[in-house]
Amino acid sequence: MSSSSTPRRLATALAVVLAVLSLVGAGLVLSGRNALVVTDGVSMQPVYYQGDLVVLSREKSYSPGEIVAYRRPGKAQVVLHRIVGGDPRGFVFKGDNNQSIDPTRPRESDLVGRAVLHIPQGGLWLHRVTSPPALAVLAFLLLVAARGKATRRRRGGPARHAAASSPALPLGPLSPALRIASGVTAAVAVVGVVLGGLAWTRPVEVATAVATPSAPTMTFSYSAAVGHTPAYDGTTVTSPDPVFRRVVRLVTVSYAYRGAPGAMAFTVELGSPGGWHVTLPAHPTSLTPVSGRVRLDLTALEARVKAASAATGLPLSPVRVAVVGHVQPAGQARFEPALTMELSPLQLSLTSGPQSLVVHGAPVAGRPLMSAAVVPLAGQRASVAWVRGASGVLLLVALLVAGVVLLVARRAGGDRQPAAEV
Repeated sequence: MSSSSTPRRLATALAVVLAVLSLVGAGLVLSGRNALVVTDGVSMQPVYYQGDLVVLSREKSYSPGEIVAYRRPGKAQVVLHRIVGGDPRGFVFKGDNNQSIDPTRPRESDLVGRAVLHIPQGGLWLHRVTSPPALAVLAFLLLVAARGKATRRRRGGPARHAAASSPALPLGPLSPALRIASGVTAAVAVVGVVLGGLAWTRPVEVATAVATPSAPTMTFSYSAAVGHTPAYDGTTVTSPDPVFRRVVRLVTVSYAYRGAPGAMAFTVELGSPGGWHVTLPAHPTSLTPVSGRVRLDLTALEARVKAASAATGLPLSPVRVAVVGHVQPAGQARFEPALTMELSPLQLSLTSGPQSLVVHGAPVAGRPLMSAAVVPLAGQRASVAWVRGASGVLLLVALLVAGVVLLVARRAGGDRQPAAEV
């Protein structure tokens, strides 16, 4: 076998593999029950890493523990996370590498499908082999291989040696129909390369504006149930009114967070003017990514203070009680809002008035607002993403047609080959 046949065999093998993969991928997507996604981010490590290829399958039902993709409402974005729960409002999702659950509760109609096949780094390779430069190189190699074989066939003598060394690659003269097909294929490939040059040298998105800087905010409130007593007009005391301890034992502190999502926890801090302080864990009775409640047992807090006073010999009244939130938004500074109150033997009250119920964090610089980049095309404006896809389709079609032309030319060459040369 001559060494010159090696590039042609490689080009043919790559073309066949790419065609088969393209047809299989297209069949999965067009079936309506399957979809392909390429992972982006670190939220599912160590299950998935950046650039992995995942095949999804639409199911009749989904269960907690399954990795499922869903469409984020109002955004052209698909999220691939694990189902950790659900209720009539929708499914609860969480990334394996995230500390908090997803803020979105998608319904079954928002689900794309369950992960059924994982190809590590498959998305990166799919992007490489379907990029316009790769497709253009493959199409060029196929066309050059077909023309080179036809030229050597017309020279006569060397054709016998070529046929003997590689009998699977004989080519006959291109018929008028094949020459027309080759010309159209070359033209389609040129258009695909031109479109690819226009689109792949530009970003898919461009910044159109910068969002207004925002600051995280935590809004606190508290309430307690009371019996019928002259101390209050009704049976519930709410902030900012003081809580009289003779009629109230349990106080519920509610919070509502507004800002970037992130890990969240709460503690209760006790302290006195003399310098004594202690931090107690708080266990929210209700928790979502943005709101929840923490219950304070005033009797238990007083018992903790009396024990510390007996140990130190110092009077610890009045006691500062602070419900402190610890929020760590992704990529931002830590936010620690606190609701500070004063606990005395008679009452629990705010130390700074109603304005202390709303705590603002440091302003966060606004992120650029992105929009789809466009390309001027025949007097119209087409998105860069669309032009990239169109160039890829044109080059893929050119590649497949070039492969068909090459196979037909080989078959024609084999039919014309004298028996003595085999």
